[in-house]
Amino acid sequence: MRKIFLHLIPLLLMHSSFAQIMPSYYPTLESNRPKGNKSLYYRLYSTSTSAFPANAAEFETNFANGANFRLAGYVALTSNTGNLNSSSSYAANLINFFSQTDLKNALGNQAPYTGFNGDGFTIVVSGYFIPKQTGTYTFSIEGDDAVDLFINDQNVVNHYGPHGNFSIGTHTGTISLIAGKKYTFRARMQEGGGGEVMQLFWKKPSESNGSIWYQDIEELSGEEAVPNGLVFSVDPGNWYTYPKYGTAVSDLKGNATGAMGNNMNYNTSNAGIFYADGDQDYIDFGKTPANFPIGDISVFIWLKASTLRYGWNIFLTKWFQDVNTGGYSDFHYDIYPNGSLYYQHLYTTSKSNMFGLTAMSTNTWYYIGFTISSGNLQMYINGAADGSVINNAGRTNYTQSALWLGDARSGGAVGFNGYIGSIQIYNRSISADEVFQNYNATKHKYGL
Repeated sequence: MRKIFLHLIPLLLMHSSFAQIMPSYYPTLESNRPKGNKSLYYRLYSTSTSAFPANAAEFETNFANGANFRLAGYVALTSNTGNLNSSSSYAANLINFFSQTDLKNALGNQAPYTGFNGDGFTIVVSGYFIPKQTGTYTFSIEGDDAVDLFINDQNVVNHYGPHGNFSIGTHTGTISLIAGKKYTFRARMQEGGGGEVMQLFWKKPSESNGSIWYQDIEELSGEEAVPNGLVFSVDPGNWYTYPKYGTAVSDLKGNATGAMGNNMNYNTSNAGIFYADGDQDYIDFGKTPANFPIGDISVFIWLKASTLRYGWNIFLTKWFQDVNTGGYSDFHYDIYPNGSLYYQHLYTTSKSNMFGLTAMSTNTWYYIGFTISSGNLQMYINGAADGSVINNAGRTNYTQSALWLGDARSGGAVGFNGYIGSIQIYNRSISADEVFQNYNATKHKYGL
């Protein structure tokens, strides 16, 4: 026994020494490359040349508000992908510019709005951050003047008030991220007078001790879900969809603009979520938004019910010409009781009372949806099939029926009471693998 133990000692010492020289392990998702489409949204505002936000709340109330709004758009980024975007390899983009000329080039617009001269403006850049590695990311944001960065509504790093530009790495913050997940991303910059600078750079976990800062635009995207065939995408966590003011709600695909009616609200205590109280809460996206599916369709939505009445709990419908006129039945989508339990429930032009098989509860987030292909319906819940295929469930794209998130009818008899997250509608029947991919890509936003 003594001989065996003596032989083990060198092996243990070798293992200890080897472990000391081995690099830290950071799970990497290099297949992330096709996920980030290297594009972001922006909203541009005309603001004061002499006042500056002292904190995040002032940014929202006094600078990025409806009264100051001038221009919005969606543009591809340019940079030396995966490498330091320095003065020796410089390319202006939405999160790296040194002058008004740089900014105009990044926007692809030489006259952003009447009177734009590089002074007195605010820009909000939004989309999704998709990390390639799991671990702690370090971000640096520098600017002239106020700048800040939010990821999943967490203020990661900021520099408020009036000031000149500092070198990259002066103001830093960290956040733990998971490779391949899609996080909401929002960067803001406010310019008073003088220089116009915003620089946002970062280090992956494996680079945290190095001296090089990167802009790896393969980790940025304007797409939350699988893009092929996506014709309607609303994400209240994306500032392009809803910038926390007013009643307009923008489809990220540019096919519809909704009007928020009556009691539908943006929930300020849970950022990135709409809230409906169950009585005439709706967002009206009009009668058949552009490119709305004619035949095959896929509809998916994140929601959490606060209460469930014993009857209709409608959260999405395309059925009515207006509040008082029906008769143009495409689909009703809701949660409905079947016996003593509640299930996802669908009416279409061709068939009524179609249920899923998974019972749903209050105060629980679900990702539910359905696909219809050649009249065959498949429901899903949390990335998995919810029951078998239901035949003869076709729908009709009536041009007279409006698309409502929620239900505009009064009386508190049919509307959904609870929280609503992102919604996607496709002009095709997406596959089970794509449903699962969308679920995994977005579930962390809802605590799953």
